[in-house]
This record gives sequence, C-alpha cells and structure tokens, in this order.
Amino acid sequence: QALELASAVALQRVFRGLQGRRLAASARLTLQWQLEQCSAVVIQRVWRGSRGRHVAAIMRSFAKLRAMEIKAATQLQGWWRGLQCKNLIEFMRIARNIKTQRESAAISIQRIFRGHKGKEELEVLRELGKNAATIAPLQQE
Repeated sequence: QALELASAVALQRVFRGLQGRRLAASARLTLQWQLEQCSAVVIQRVWRGSRGRHVAAIMRSFAKLRAMEIKAATQLQGWWRGLQCKNLIEFMRIARNIKTQRESAAISIQRIFRGHKGKEELEVLRELGKNAATIAPLQQE
C-alpha cells in the first residue's frame, strides 16, 4: 500500500507538472500574442500618424501654392487692366485731338469760304456801283 501511494503521488506529480507546463506554455503563448497585438497596434498608430502628418504637410503646401497662384494671377490681372486703361486713355486722347483738328479744319474751311463769298459779293456790289448810272434808267422802265 505504501508503494501504491508513492506511485499514485508520483503519477499525480508528473501529471500536475505536465499540466502546469502546458498551462505555463499556454500563458506564454497568450502573453506573446498580446504583446504582438500591442506591438502591431503601436506600429499601425505610428505609421498612420506619420502618413497623416505627411498628407497634412502636402495639403498645406498645396494651399500655399494655390495662394501664391491667386496672388500672381491678381497681380497679372491688375497689370493687364492697367495697361488696357493706359491704351484706352491714349486712344481717347488721339480721338480728341483728331476731333479738334477736324473742327479746326471745318472752321478754317468755313472761314475761307465765307471770306471768298464776301469778296465775290463785294466785287458784285462794286460792279453794280460802277454800272449804277447805266442800270438806273433800265430799272425805271
């Protein structure tokens, strides 16, 4: 009976040792799996944060580039409109000068024509004055 008891105790010790080693191995695997999961989460978090910061930096660069494009376009439009206004003012000045020249030419033509007509009329009146003695008897008849 002592031998049976010793054998039973030995068998229980071996079985419980095996169970403990299996439980410890299972706990180690579970711990390893949890550690790997946490590590994966940390790696993913770091990667996503890095990628997000990179995308944000690119977006800021695009925003700055767009602002620079808008500023350059505004300056170019202002320069072009200024040039157009200068050309328009120059055109209006030339048109005003041409109008003034035409008016001056018309006035000169009218002045010369009226002077010529006045001289013709004066010449007719002088001729009438010279021939008034001859014309007077004809007018009475």
